[in-house]
Amino acid sequence: MVRLGLMIAVAMSFAGSAEAATFYGYTAVPNGVVSGDAKAAHDAFVGSLITSSVEDFESFAVGQALPLALSFEGSAGTVGATVTGPGAVREAFSGLFPTSPSRELYATGDLSIAFANPTYAFGFYATDVSDLGAALTVTFNDGASGSYQVTSVSGRPTGNLLFFGITSDDAISSVSFKGAKVTDGFGFDDLTIGTTAAVPEPATWAMFISGFGLIGGAMRRREKRSLKLA
Repeated sequence: MVRLGLMIAVAMSFAGSAEAATFYGYTAVPNGVVSGDAKAAHDAFVGSLITSSVEDFESFAVGQALPLALSFEGSAGTVGATVTGPGAVREAFSGLFPTSPSRELYATGDLSIAFANPTYAFGFYATDVSDLGAALTVTFNDGASGSYQVTSVSGRPTGNLLFFGITSDDAISSVSFKGAKVTDGFGFDDLTIGTTAAVPEPATWAMFISGFGLIGGAMRRREKRSLKLA
């Protein structure tokens, strides 16, 4: 009886383990260093993931313009994506700075990312956002999975840093960044995807199935005994 109870508990924990959540942190004056609330939000986001993969733009040449074929690499596997819109790969300049090691994506207009394979978690660092009043809005799956205004239109200090991440029950197949302008460009770096819930191995599923079979058998035997006593 104890063994059957444990099997039920494990199966239910897998079924209910994924929950949607957002992570946000803002550091007004980081002085070109990943720090403060932005870093804390990033660390909390990554800490919530079972596996993660990152695109840091280091494989692209400085000045390379969009569109770019992205490659997220890490423990979540290698996942391809395409980013389109006005922008290019840059090094630090005018308040913008890469969060690792030396390059980032500089946007001068709305960007869109389409994933080759859907993901259930997405996060990013952004630098120098809204210092001239342009707001940043992040939209998932063309708005079907939500739209988030990450910054307001009020001016912020030049060189600011923020992190925004989301884990979702719904598969994320596309992300768009809206608000950047030629006169108020935004920097994006360390785009991160990941998984938030472990998928049971085939052997584990077999254990679940056999466990449910044992439960059914035990219930049938109990019914038979009840009938005989009656």
